[in-house]
Amino acid sequence: MRDVLDHNALELGDRLSMINAPVICDDDAETLARVNQMIADHQPDVLRISYEELGGRLLSRVTLGPVTRVVLFGPAVAAFHAQRSKVKDPSLSPDQDQSMPEFVIIEPKQAAHAT
Repeated sequence: MRDVLDHNALELGDRLSMINAPVICDDDAETLARVNQMIADHQPDVLRISYEELGGRLLSRVTLGPVTRVVLFGPAVAAFHAQRSKVKDPSLSPDQDQSMPEFVIIEPKQAAHAT
C-alpha cells in the first residue's frame, strides 16, 4: 500500500494506518480474537481482507465495530462466494454497484454487528 501511495504522490497523514502484525493462525478462535482485537485497538473505517479464511467461513463471526466498509480481494473473494449461501447475515451482502469479479465490497449494517 505504501508503494501505491508513494507512486501516486499521495499522503493521507493520520487518515491511514497500516498494521503488519500477523492475524491468521491455525486456530480459528485465535484468528478471530486477533482480528477483533486489531479492530478494537485501531478502530478502522475500512477492513481490507485477502485471506481466504476471513473472506469465507470466519467473516460472519468478526466483530466489525466501527468498520463501515469491508473490501475482499484475492483468495477472500472466492471463499466469500463459496460460503455466502451458508451465511444468513443480510448485512454481509455485497454492494452490487461497487463490486467486480476481482473484489467484493460490503457495507455492513452497524446494528447487526453491535457488541
